[in-house]
Amino acid sequence: MEQKASTWAKSDAYRTFEVNLEPLSGLVEPKIKRLQDVVKTAQAIVNDKIPADTSPDLEVFRIAVDQIGEEVGELAKETRLSIQWLCIVLVTFTSSYLEEGLVSIALENPDLMKEANPLPQRSISEAETGDDPRSETIHRWADQLVRSGPKTWFALLRRLGARGYREDTQFLLSHLWDTRNRVVHGRGTADAAYAKTYASLSLARGDRIPITIKTLRWWLDGLSHFTETTDRFFAQYAGSEAHGLPGVRMGD
Repeated sequence: MEQKASTWAKSDAYRTFEVNLEPLSGLVEPKIKRLQDVVKTAQAIVNDKIPADTSPDLEVFRIAVDQIGEEVGELAKETRLSIQWLCIVLVTFTSSYLEEGLVSIALENPDLMKEANPLPQRSISEAETGDDPRSETIHRWADQLVRSGPKTWFALLRRLGARGYREDTQFLLSHLWDTRNRVVHGRGTADAAYAKTYASLSLARGDRIPITIKTLRWWLDGLSHFTETTDRFFAQYAGSEAHGLPGVRMGD
């Protein structure tokens, strides 16, 4: 997480996001690569020191090292798959954080939801039996906005006065969002729109989208920056009495 001189009253949603993100940091360490290098070195030593016509007793060492190499290879494949699916986890964590934050500022300024779709009559009837219809409207508004994607998030946050984001923050979040969608809906391959948007990757339609340790580091660092900057803004917004800004339509 980024360290800044000033502190702020962290939201529960932000604290949860920090806890969720912490275990993932271990995956950005190239431990599997180092383990593969060690095995390769061991195999080279065994092959060099133990001749092919050696006794069966010494041949056991060669077989053991080869078996370890195969196991490490399988572990490397599983790790690559885990890294690919981590984009889904990261989008889930970020979406959950942002939805809770939006709910908190909507409670401060209900005018944000002026353009939210009205609740259907059935939902209102169900709400009268116990649930708070205003609370349900707020949560549904926040959920719809989050589902609309990073472009809409930044349109609202900037109109409300959020500042301090890095130049590449929206691009990073959009890349994560779009990559997650292709992993879920496209088996991790690029379609024409993805290839065009991220032309620097030189992908053709149907190519597998590269998700590496370097990509994961970039996402994790960017998400830490985004959530901290946003949480600082939410805390400031909650402490301000001026909430006269209008809401925005989905897709603005």
